[in-house]
Amino acid sequence: MKVLCDPRTGEILGAGLCGPEVGGLVHELAAIIYFRGTVANLARIPHYHPTLAEILTHPAEELAEASRRKRFVRSCRSAGVI
Repeated sequence: MKVLCDPRTGEILGAGLCGPEVGGLVHELAAIIYFRGTVANLARIPHYHPTLAEILTHPAEELAEASRRKRFVRSCRSAGVI
């Protein structure tokens, strides 16, 4: 699975899925892309455990954290802190 997002905003731009039973995951990604959702939104959506759908939270959490770090660094630079 691959999730692509805007590094500045975290908005999900696209995703790639490959493997058996991914048809059950496509609808969730399509919906969040349609509503211009972010990786933080995707990470906060509750998923049943144990199910294949909860695999969507792993890349979403990683991307959301990376996006937060980049925004923090940019705000520090613009404030003259670093």
